[in-house]
Amino acid sequence: MDDAHLMVAVRYFENNQVADGLIANAADWSWSRARSHVNGRRARHDPLTDLAAMQGIASNGRAMLRHGLEAGGVGENGIAVAEAIEARLRTGRPLAADAWIAHQKAALGRPLTPTQPGPKPRKGEGGGI
Repeated sequence: MDDAHLMVAVRYFENNQVADGLIANAADWSWSRARSHVNGRRARHDPLTDLAAMQGIASNGRAMLRHGLEAGGVGENGIAVAEAIEARLRTGRPLAADAWIAHQKAALGRPLTPTQPGPKPRKGEGGGI
């Protein structure tokens, strides 16, 4: 098994409880090795985890568990960027400078930022209350 396959398997296994809705973060599960991987040292209750086997593969265990192997080497700023990208992927809105978004909005003639929730006014109606 190569390093990438190992990390995909570790991430899948350690995030099972998160996927099941039992916990919010993999490191919070008492019987998981995730706490050791996130902290970079063996947790008190974890006599089995071989941290040396994973050394050098992902320097940021928390980012690797949350965002995948490609995020394992990013710092705190990288985690914030990854979370911003994920939030935009969920909404379909662009992640860019305000000036660029305003330019694209004008060029496309459609909103690219969130609008007020609720039913949209029908064509020909004033839209006022």
